[in-house]
Order: sequence, then structure tokens, then C-alpha cells
Amino acid sequence: MTDPELRGAELRGPAVTLVGRTRELARLRRLVEDARRSRAGAAVLSGAPGVGKTALLEQIGAICPDFRVLWVRGSPRFSGVPLAALSVLLEPLTGYLDRLSAPRRAVVEGALALGPPVTGEIALATGVADLMRIAARDRPLLLLLDDAQHLDDGSVAVLGFLSTQLQNDQVAAFAAVPDHVRLDTEYERIRVEGLAVDDARAMLAQHGLTLGHDILTELVRATAGNPLAILESARSPEITDFVLSDHARVPSAASARLVRAYSHQLTALSAVERRAAVLIACEQRLTLEMLAGALTGEDDAPVDPIGADTGLARATVDSLVARDVARTSGQAVDVRHPLIRQAVLAMVGADELRHAHAALARALTAQGWPDAALWQRVAASAGPDDEISAALAEHAEECVRRQDRARASRSFEQAAELSTDRRTRAGLLLRAAVNATHVSTRVGDLLEEAMREADTVALREEIALYRALIHSWDGQEPPRPGPVPDTLAPLHAAVRAQLMMVELRVDEAPGAMSRLGALTPALATHPVAALVPVARGMLGYLTGELTADDLDRVRRSVAAHEDVQYSLAAALLLLFVHDLAGARSALAHARGTAERTGGLAALPWLTAGEAWISVESGDLAGGLRRAGEAVRISPVYSGRLSLALAATVAARAMVYSGTPYDVAVDSLPPESPALMRVLLGQLRAADLVSRGRAADAVKILDPLHRAVRGLGLSGPLPLSVATDLAEAQLRAGRVLSAQRLARAVRTALGEADPYPLAAVLRARCTVIACAPDEVNDVAAAVLDHGPGEGNAWLQALLTLLVATRAAAGGLRSPAIAETVRRHAALAADTFELLQSPRWRELAAALRDRAADAAGTADPRDRFGLTVRERQIAQQVLTGATTATVAQRLHLSEKTVEGNLTRIYRKAQVHSRTELMARLQRGTGQNTGRD
Repeated sequence: MTDPELRGAELRGPAVTLVGRTRELARLRRLVEDARRSRAGAAVLSGAPGVGKTALLEQIGAICPDFRVLWVRGSPRFSGVPLAALSVLLEPLTGYLDRLSAPRRAVVEGALALGPPVTGEIALATGVADLMRIAARDRPLLLLLDDAQHLDDGSVAVLGFLSTQLQNDQVAAFAAVPDHVRLDTEYERIRVEGLAVDDARAMLAQHGLTLGHDILTELVRATAGNPLAILESARSPEITDFVLSDHARVPSAASARLVRAYSHQLTALSAVERRAAVLIACEQRLTLEMLAGALTGEDDAPVDPIGADTGLARATVDSLVARDVARTSGQAVDVRHPLIRQAVLAMVGADELRHAHAALARALTAQGWPDAALWQRVAASAGPDDEISAALAEHAEECVRRQDRARASRSFEQAAELSTDRRTRAGLLLRAAVNATHVSTRVGDLLEEAMREADTVALREEIALYRALIHSWDGQEPPRPGPVPDTLAPLHAAVRAQLMMVELRVDEAPGAMSRLGALTPALATHPVAALVPVARGMLGYLTGELTADDLDRVRRSVAAHEDVQYSLAAALLLLFVHDLAGARSALAHARGTAERTGGLAALPWLTAGEAWISVESGDLAGGLRRAGEAVRISPVYSGRLSLALAATVAARAMVYSGTPYDVAVDSLPPESPALMRVLLGQLRAADLVSRGRAADAVKILDPLHRAVRGLGLSGPLPLSVATDLAEAQLRAGRVLSAQRLARAVRTALGEADPYPLAAVLRARCTVIACAPDEVNDVAAAVLDHGPGEGNAWLQALLTLLVATRAAAGGLRSPAIAETVRRHAALAADTFELLQSPRWRELAAALRDRAADAAGTADPRDRFGLTVRERQIAQQVLTGATTATVAQRLHLSEKTVEGNLTRIYRKAQVHSRTELMARLQRGTGQNTGRD
């Protein structure tokens, strides 16, 4: 349920003009101004408790009246409740829910407890992004996250995701954390320092307070200029004496001394005030009704959810507000400052604290907050408690049934902490780790803890299997606690297949394939056995035994498994054999599964895979954008392998777009997997070819080809390198060597094409190996219904290859020259549309050379005009006016005039008449007046 009293609750005091904060406010104002201009900005304020982070947030909120301000304050007792902070933050935006699409509205309503739960952090993150984007169109949004170190992990993950999604929206977000905390977000960091003596004096003057110069100087030194400590000391001589009496005088301990001073003051509270203060400190979203129930209920007495008398609670809260301990907003109650929360919790003993949590649990249960009540029961436990552990495990199982893996993992982990039985703890930790796969970065830690607790051989072997799975998925060798038992050998072979593929360990592949064949029917029901079909495919990729049936089984089995890891592994294999349609389907299934199960940690893999498809389809800009996003988030959510994949895809997009290779690979991790290094070698050679340096490309590819063959590899990878080498040799004028190698590749491919990459390699080698008089027939077969059909990038590369092969024997006749010109011109135009300037220049140079040889050179080609400029030049040649050209091409006259200016510059003319004369000399056309 959602408490209506909490909607929009801000719980903040009035803002005053801050002193000594010019630098910090200027940076925050700049980010706010950026947000006003639809350039979303975010920052993290870091500093010691009490240094003024909260005041800065309040100040920036007060000076932005045109923004809708959304506040949330973290609490240590609140951080264990999944998505609690996000639900508070989004309360004021519920009026915009009906503008969301139905699926996204459902998942956001589920998170806010306004509807049935719909799991999936990715779906929630995109839904929240859309909700904020829609709300910001009516009024810019300012998100203020105080004590963000205590926000729950799910909320932090979603908020971190928003920082990459809301790039061009009127949204600003500012968070406050202590110095030692780093949020897993890309927010700009601003450190808040203490005040100087003059600034401290000015601050006190604003509050009508004064201190002698010597005392103030000593106080500033003792507190490191901490504004809250200085202000509270000036208000109370007792606190001043208490702070200055600490002979250690360590400035970094100012907040600790202030907490002790607050605790000393709180000793004057009455019994009921003390109890209320403790209850308020233990539950951030407390209301007067909840407080009344917790205050009046005895330890074992049930709480009446309706009949609780709020009179006592209201009177007690009023007294705490008068003492500057608490503050209210409507029915919501909270402590005045986080340090006061620390002070309240520090002044009570463990028994009193557990008593408060137990009372809150009963009150929350009575008022319909079962999840929050369960976590209060956890906090109330005095130590291991099998009853609460069982309740948490039951809650976790319910989360599993809803496919809410993130909450399930958290609940299993907490249940393990409360269990008294070692074997049960190990089993619960293993369940926590399994459910944390792709939803948390704690999987490895959970498995390590489970291994320490495991007291049976079978359980240790099971944990070792999952540990091997996690390490292999990240491209790392797993720890080996002992020999792999024969009973689990097929499963270990399945989990290691991806590591063997990316590290090109072909020597291990035959043995692993043999162990996969020993999979028993009983073992086939194990969850890890789902990886067996894709593991066979990966091993076949290394040994050259990959068949069409293997890939069909992989494609069919993707939809049969609600397992993110299987779908991502299948997509990776399909990408390496250029099955873009199959990879797209697998990634879509993986994304859907991740959204249902909360698999935010799979996001780098998903984004990198989608970027690969975009690049190989010719969407270089879109691929680069997605790959860059994957590079940024990989260190947060995944690890080595996803980062290497994303960086490699980004480098491909950059090189194809004209960026030099050495610049494009700057973001690559220092030690990429062996397979990625081979792909990068091919990319380096492609960069050289696009710059007209085919001979240098041969020098790269020749040793790379020998190295790959030396590993004993067969199949797609060595054949791909060999084909690249043959094409580079062809461009470098070594036609006979190129043809010999191309024929060898075709022989190795055999008669069938078991995967799409084989069809691509066959088409390229057929063009390279054909005789001069076969070029036109081969071109028709390869280009009309070949592997490039529907893929503009691949079709352009094949078209340029046809032109290159036709020109390899020399432009000895007008017919040959015209064939070269026609194909090179088509390739140049396509590369221009795909925004690949280097490949366009390569194709255009061949086109112009062929046109000169054929005697059909078009000046528009030699001028280096773009497609749009060529269209406008053609219209000018007919005598059309600027207005007529604009009308025919559906452009504005200003656009036509701008293009004409660039055409004049390229053609080295100064008027339309001169341009028409130059164009007519090359085409023989007569002009006509429109």
C-alpha cells in the first residue's frame, strides 16, 4: 500500500542565505541552468556529516521555483527495503502515470505499491525515465537525494541508470554523501569543505548568535569548520564546552563529537519523548498513526490499526519539535538532521533498540505494511533467529515465484545471516548467489561465503560449479578448490566453454566436447545443463565442427529458457558467426528476461550486443552511442569480458566512421581476451585498407593468419582472417596470391554454409578468385541475392570488392572501366549515406580513375560532391532556379543556397553560370529554362 500522507513529503526546513558556499552554489547553478536548456545534469556533494550538504540541497531547491523539487532522505534502517527510496521520490509524479505506456505504467505502479508487483529493474528504470521525461515537459525536475549512502541498492541502480538515459531532458539531480562513500553513478563530484573563521562568524550572525574571536577560532579549528557543530555549539554553552573539552582535537572527529554532544542533550528527554525519538529514528517513513500504534502497544499486545490514539503521539512530537529533535510535514515525522538520528540511536542500548523495532513491526503489520514490518522484525532480532530466517526465506521464495531476483537474493542473504544451522546458511547463501546472477555485483562474495559455510562434499561441489560459472562468464579462470568430480564434469565443461572460446583454447575443446557427451538424463535436469547446447556451439566454433543443426538448436533453445545468461551466451556465439537476426532475437529474449527478473547487471552485455548488430548493419552512429554506454556501465555492473566486448564494438564503429585505429582503441582494457585481440588485428588491417594502405594491411594480417593457424584453430575465425588477407593482397596488387588463398578458403568452407558468416566469406572469396571475364556474372550472383541483401554496410563492402577485382587486371577497355566505375560509384554513395568517409574516399578514388579511363568522367564526381550536393548540381544543370530546386527536392531555399555555396567552393567557381559551364563540359548536356 502507499500512504497518502507521505505523498510529496519533504521534511525540510526553511532555507537561508548560505555563506562560504559561493563555489559550490556556482557549480550547482550551472548544472541547473544546463537542465533548463534540456541538458540534464547531476552531481554528488561529498563532505563530513554536518558540513552543510543538506543546507546546500535546501538552498538550491529554494532558488529554483520553476522546478518541481523531489526529495528523499536515506536512512540506515530503511536501506534494506527494496526500492523504498524510489517509491518516496516518485510519489509526487503519480499524476503522470496515465501518460505512460501500459507495460511501463504497470511496472512503475508495482514499485509504488499502487498495483500488483511487476518485476524487473530494467523495465522499472526505463519506466521511471519515461515518467520523469513526461513530467519534466510540464515543469523541470530537481531531484535531491540526502544521505544517499543509505538508499537501497535497487533505487541507486535505477537512479544510476537514469543518469545515462536523461541526457536531453530538463532534469537535474543532486545527491549528498559522506566523504568515504562513492555512489555507483556517473554524477559529477563536488567536495564541500568546512568554513573559515570569517564565514563562520557571518553564519552565526544570520542566526543572531555571537562568539568571542578566540573561542570561535578554536571552535573552527576543533571542528574543521563544520557549520553544524559551530552553530550548535553557539546555541548551547554546554555543547561548546563538550566539543572543546575533547583533548584529541582531531578535526575529522568533529561530527563524532557533535553526535556525543547531541546524545548528552537527549538525556533530558522524558521517557515517552525518548521512546518516540527512538521510534522516529528507526523508521524514516513514519506517520503519526504509525507512531501512535508503536507508542501505545505493549510488547506482546496486538495493535489496533484504527483505534490507536494519536493524541499522545501528536503531543510528544510537538515536544520533540520544540526541542529541535524532530520535524513534521503533514502526518509525516522525521528527525531534524541525520546526526540527530545517529545521536538518538547511540544513546540507547541494544535491548531498547530491539524493543522499538519490535513495536514498529507490530504497528506496520497492523496498518498493512507487511514487507516493511518483516524488515523491522529482522532489525529487532537479538541474533540468529530461525523463525525470522524461515520467514525471510519464505518471502524470498515468493520473490522467486514473481521472478523478482534482486529482492529474492537480498532476502536469502539476510535469512542466511539469521539461521543457526551451518548447512542451512550455506544453502541460503547459494540461493542468494544464484538469484543475484546479473542483478548484483555481489555474486562472487556470496559464493565465497557459501563455500566457507558448506559442510558437505556435495554442497561444496555445487558451489564450486556456480563459482566456475561466474568466473568463466567474466572471462576469468575460476579458482580450483579441488579436482572436478566425474558426476559434475559435463556441467563444468558447459560453464567453461565460453572461457575456452574467448581465450581460443582449442587444445581443451575436444576433451570438453567429450565430457558434454557424457551428460546423463538425471544431470540434464540441473539448471546449469541449460548451457549445454550453446556450449557445444562454442566448442564447435573453435574446432571447425560447428554445424547448421548446432546453431538451430541454439536458436530454438533460447526461447525455452528463462535464463539471462543462456540468452546472452547464445547471442555472443551468433554474433561471432554473423547471424545478426538470430543474435537480435536472443538479445531481445535476454532483455525481456532481465526485465522480469531484475537483471540490471546484464545491461552492459545487452547494450554491447545491440551495438554490435547496429555497427555490422551500417548504423555506425547508433552503434557507437550504444557501445559507449556499455563501456561506461560495464565496470559498475559486469566486468572484464563485457567491457572488452563493448570497447571492441566501439572501436569498430569509430574506425568505420573514419577515426584512426590508434585513437579508437584508447578505451580498450589493457588485457583483452585472445579472441578480441584477433578481431582488433582485423580491425587494424581494415583501417589501413580504408586509407589506401593495403600493403601495410597485408603485413598485419599475414602474421595474424599464421598465429591463428598455429593455435590449431579451424572454422569461422581463421577463415575470416584468411579472407581478409586475400582481399588485402588483391588491393595491394598481389592478385595470384590472393586468388590462391581465396580458393583455399572456399575449399575449407565446403559445399554448405552452416552459418551466415560462411556465406559472407564464400561470396568474398568467389569475387576474389573469379577470372576477369567472370566478374559481371559473379557480381550479379553476389550482389543481387547474396549475403549483403538487406544489410547496407555489407552490400557496400561487397560492391567495392567487385569493383576492386574488376580493376585488378587494369582498366584495359571501356567496358571494364565502366564496370569498375558503376560499382565503385554505387559503393561510394552508400558509404556516404552510412557516414563512413574513409571507405567513401577509397571507393570514390577508384570510381574517378575508372571514369577517366572510360572517358565518361563526371565533373561532379571529381569535385567530391556529396549525394545531396550532386542532386542540387543536377538541378542547376537543367537551369532550375533556387526556388524550383527547393520545391523539387523538398528543401528550404536556405538549405539549397548553403549547398550551392559549398558546391561553388569545391568546383572553384564563383557563380551559377561558371558552375553550369564546368558541368556541361563533362556531360555534354544543354540547359533549359524551367
